[in-house]
Amino acid sequence: MKKTTVLGDKEEMMERLCQIDFTPYLRENFYHIIARAEGTELDARGVVTTIFLAIREYASRMSPLYRTLKFFNVGGFIDSLIDYKIMELLIDAVANDEELAKEAKEYLIRLRSK
Repeated sequence: MKKTTVLGDKEEMMERLCQIDFTPYLRENFYHIIARAEGTELDARGVVTTIFLAIREYASRMSPLYRTLKFFNVGGFIDSLIDYKIMELLIDAVANDEELAKEAKEYLIRLRSK
């Protein structure tokens, strides 16, 4: 049986996500998208998928000008989200379970190697 976790409530998730970066813009425009998954039971793949779907929704809401300029910190926040280190932090914040977070990170590595 796959290990699963039930995501925390919105406030708990927002608190963990804001520990990554408390930029008000991210809190209002990106983190809340992830936090909408509150109470959802997910396995490792579900955690990674939830984050990728949030990134996709977030990017779709950006104007083409902002996507072109990549004005976000670290040389482009959307690009940096795909960076493994940032994904690790997001997985830790969302997974709410150390063992499941480890499985999700291993799944991410497998995805990247394909």
